[in-house]
Amino acid sequence: MRHLILALEGRDARIGLEGPPKGSCSDVCRLKVAGEDKGRDEKSRGVTYVRPASRQKKVIVPGGWMDLSNRAETNVAFKNILAIGAIAVASDPYDPKTNPAGGINLGTAENKLMADVLVKKLNEPGVMEVSARSLCYGSYHGSPALRGAIAATLNRQFKIEEEVLTADNVCVGNGAGSIVSAISQILADAGDSIIIPSPVYGQFYGDLKNVGLVNPVFVAGPASEPGIDKLEEAFQVAKERGSPVKAILITNPGNPTGRVLSCATVRSWIWWAAEKGIHCIVDEVYGMSVWSTPGQPEYEEFESVLAMTDLPDPLSVHVVWSFSKDFCMSGMRAGVLVSRNERVVAAYITIAYFYAIPQVIEQALTKILSDHEFVDSFVVENKIRLRNNFERVISALEARSIPFLRPNAAIFIWIDLRRWAARLEEKSVSEPPAPSGTMQLFQLFLDHKVYITPEEAFFGDEGRWFRIIVGSPWDVLQVAFSRIFAVLEAIDGPSI
Repeated sequence: MRHLILALEGRDARIGLEGPPKGSCSDVCRLKVAGEDKGRDEKSRGVTYVRPASRQKKVIVPGGWMDLSNRAETNVAFKNILAIGAIAVASDPYDPKTNPAGGINLGTAENKLMADVLVKKLNEPGVMEVSARSLCYGSYHGSPALRGAIAATLNRQFKIEEEVLTADNVCVGNGAGSIVSAISQILADAGDSIIIPSPVYGQFYGDLKNVGLVNPVFVAGPASEPGIDKLEEAFQVAKERGSPVKAILITNPGNPTGRVLSCATVRSWIWWAAEKGIHCIVDEVYGMSVWSTPGQPEYEEFESVLAMTDLPDPLSVHVVWSFSKDFCMSGMRAGVLVSRNERVVAAYITIAYFYAIPQVIEQALTKILSDHEFVDSFVVENKIRLRNNFERVISALEARSIPFLRPNAAIFIWIDLRRWAARLEEKSVSEPPAPSGTMQLFQLFLDHKVYITPEEAFFGDEGRWFRIIVGSPWDVLQVAFSRIFAVLEAIDGPSI
């Protein structure tokens, strides 16, 4: 039992725990490629935790403190870099006419390139309409019509020809993040672990931890592809800590890398999971946004795990998909869980009440997916617009000799700013130590009204990368990149 330490200061009081509160953010395991930093931080090694002064309680009630749960305290205290950047620019947003000096958000993963097509479609008569049915409860895990339309769309777009999906394999929820949270609770208990190859979408931390108290174990590797030896090491470390691994969470195409993982890598991870007797969760939310031309030898071809016919255990492989990414509708809040495991689907239905989407949204999505001609043309046009943007961005980076990982999917480009991060670290020798070079760069970009995201937000371990979202109109990207380049030029010069 954890020892309670009580210190009274006049009418104020502080309460501490020997070790961190249960479920604190220090429970996350981070294994770096070099094998460094294997374990929890200092808070989890017996250092006394004292609640910050701003959170001290001044009211004593019979039987204890008037306090929040450890879960809530930990969630509030966690430093979410993705949220910090988004909030910073949201307070003064860019507008080319009314606020040209405002902040530009190239850190939040939204594709705005197809907005004109979607707005036109949604405003067609009969698509986005409110009826008496819209005002009633529906099927919390999605209507049979929507689930059937999703299954048909995935079968067609992902070329699933043998074990085709049906409505019974599909569950709907209010966003991919909610789906990840739900499937983690279905497969793992509080205190269990899920291994996640990284760098990877940083909010997976909260998706697993904030509600289900499942421990994310980030295993870093070049281009988000750690070897089996690193996965094995993470598996054993978690087991020794009493936090058994219940699943591996794979992202393909990659976020933040913007690249399709090699089929060999994905298959090796799935086979390794089967040997360990754990589940595979595969995030394929950008599966229809692979914009490279097929057959280019420098790029991997995307193959959905749903189309693989030689999986060692298809019932242990579950896919997350979303309308937010491939269909550019993040505000609609509609995510999808696909599983051929009847027990997993049944378990989701028991908690679907917490994840249901509005009836009016459900009806609109059903009508959109039922228009096969529109869907097929939309997917093609989205790829064309993405490719055009990426070609321009790549040319701009190459012209300034800024290294990057060559992308071929999704809406990201992963750029290497180690040269400028190192310059900042050289100039900021201080006590206590200054933030890392990438975090200093992050703040400088925010100061210059542009938000791009540092590697720390994605649980990488190299300290040199930034993710840039390429899903905004080109005129907005031009302004944003001019600000990015201005910051880098200033670092090269005497002004910073």
